Amino acid sequence: MKSGKLIKAAYFAVAAVQLALVTAVAYLSSLTAKKAGVMHHVYYMKDKYSQCIYSPENLELQSTLIVRIAVLASLIFVWATKRKRDLLLKLQSALTVAIGFFAWYAINSGFFKGLLAYPYFIMAFEIVLAIQLLVLAVTAISERRQTKE
Repeated sequence: MKSGKLIKAAYFAVAAVQLALVTAVAYLSSLTAKKAGVMHHVYYMKDKYSQCIYSPENLELQSTLIVRIAVLASLIFVWATKRKRDLLLKLQSALTVAIGFFAWYAINSGFFKGLLAYPYFIMAFEIVLAIQLLVLAVTAISERRQTKE
């Protein structure tokens, strides 16, 4: 029983970290309108990031990779549904698809491109997606172990 509580606590902690990342970037974006120093720093870093890691070519590659991850997660969801697998696996794969969509939207939407904190939003959503991929992998592995037993 302690193992079940520990797993639930770990899932809750991961969800809290993911939510905190997105909330922190939204707060940073709001600070750019209130604090000149924050605005200057974010503007400077946006320019630096747009010349290297978040150049248009790299953003297109990242967008393509995110779409592939979302398609893979949706295939896992369909497979888990057809095979009547654990509800947690279905939930985690559906969350991965949703987070992948939000990450893709953050990269490609005009709304986020117009914000000074645009690179930070991309970073946050990509980190959240990476964390969710790890959660999905752990869930799939543990579900597979349970079905073998």
